[in-house]
Amino acid sequence: MASLTCSGRCKTWWRTSAAWRYIGSATGTHEHDFAGIAATGRKFSARVMNFYYFNDAGKITNDVAAEGMIAILRAIGACDK
Repeated sequence: MASLTCSGRCKTWWRTSAAWRYIGSATGTHEHDFAGIAATGRKFSARVMNFYYFNDAGKITNDVAAEGMIAILRAIGACDK
């Protein structure tokens, strides 16, 4: 999301059997070209979820993100609602 201005807010952290899971929200403004769409100045809000996997030494080995991209694309006019 390097071409979107975005800030996030943590809602929930919890542990699953294999990973720590984060659920939160991201809000921002479409200020630059993104996904082939010129900047619109439109605001967006989307739910986000990340899964962080750790090795035995406690280091993150994998980060899987589900960032609610469809909500962002709808908000900037890149797809139908």
